[in-house]
Amino acid sequence: MSLLIKHNCLLFLQNDKDEEDTISMTSLDPKTKEWVVKSAKCDYQALAKLASENPRIAKFKDPITSYTALHWAAKHGNMDLVKMLAGTYTANVNAKTNGGYTPCHLALQFGHEEIYKILVESYGADPNVRDYSGRKPRQYQTNQDTSLSADTYRRLLDAERTTPRECPLRKALRLRRGSPSGHRTF
Repeated sequence: MSLLIKHNCLLFLQNDKDEEDTISMTSLDPKTKEWVVKSAKCDYQALAKLASENPRIAKFKDPITSYTALHWAAKHGNMDLVKMLAGTYTANVNAKTNGGYTPCHLALQFGHEEIYKILVESYGADPNVRDYSGRKPRQYQTNQDTSLSADTYRRLLDAERTTPRECPLRKALRLRRGSPSGHRTF
């Protein structure tokens, strides 16, 4: 067994030949632990202080989730933190988590279009990177203009098919066309 320090982590290697397959993490130094916790909380002040003391820490990936501080900032929609990490400390804008998510994927999953835009337009994030389920970031985008979710719409359509009376969806669509009878007038 040998000892290795990698990314500020103390690691034990079971076999020197198969390093990548048999690494088990046993501990993080206190500053790295603090970085991981403060990243998840998007604590801008604490992260700015830690990064100024050790700029390399801004690129650190959580050994369990593979989230970077930039992933957390994108998920929470923290624009100031995104600018600091991607701009000042040049964090990898295309870094992937264990699920293959980039900061762009997380930004759109949580409805932060402005974070997605700045990552792509200002910091060069690739909008075509696919996660491990094969989806691009835009495929997670939620449409803020819809008043019904796809699931609710399907349920209303099913109710329309099974109910002999006029269902609310059909009535709403008929009224939207412009006439109470549903017939178009010219």
